Amino acid sequence: MGCNEYDHKTRELYRQGNLLYEKGKYAEAGRVYNRIIENGIRNGNVYYNLGNSHYKQDQIGAAILAYEKALRLLPRDEDVRNNLKIANKRSIDQINFELSWFEGIILDIVTMNETLLIMTITGFMATLSLVFYILTPNRSIAIRARYLLLITGIIFFIAVGFTLIKLYDHLIYNEGIILRKTAVIRTSPNNDSEAAFTLHEGAKVRLVENRDAWTKIQLPDRKNGWIMKKEIEEI
Repeated sequence: MGCNEYDHKTRELYRQGNLLYEKGKYAEAGRVYNRIIENGIRNGNVYYNLGNSHYKQDQIGAAILAYEKALRLLPRDEDVRNNLKIANKRSIDQINFELSWFEGIILDIVTMNETLLIMTITGFMATLSLVFYILTPNRSIAIRARYLLLITGIIFFIAVGFTLIKLYDHLIYNEGIILRKTAVIRTSPNNDSEAAFTLHEGAKVRLVENRDAWTKIQLPDRKNGWIMKKEIEEI
């Protein structure tokens, strides 16, 4: 996988990380990939390679987190999906948020950037077609412009729908990965409260609320509780 669309410094860091990984220096490679991410680069290939580095060090929670982030950016990449599936099999809790067939298509088939790009292109083409349809004195061109307006308009509104659903999902259903080997989930956001249940690294949960150093989480069966923020990271 590549990182060719970024500047020379980023490409050089990416190359260094890959060389370190190939030499079996997985911790060093992971640190290089993290440097790229800390520079504000959100690239699915970088997250994928970071996940591989963590997996080679048996850091299953961190590996799953990196693969999940890669999947958000590369939803159709089979390597990312396969490695995430392999890593998830090593998670003790085996938590799975089931999506309907329709939700799976909308959330997994395209990224937010892709839907925004489609909206921009089809919106521009639809506007241009409308202008031609209204202003051209040539009947043949007007008919073609009308059909083009219809097609691009339909695609535009489908893209708008996909974008709104993905945006709603992102804002309402934030998810995180447990990074601690064993995390005690408590009934209230303090260490003195009763333990509700226990989760392990790699478990995927829904993030509900933040309060000081604590985050409230929820499982697919609606069971919920509080975990310390340092023990979990948002995807």
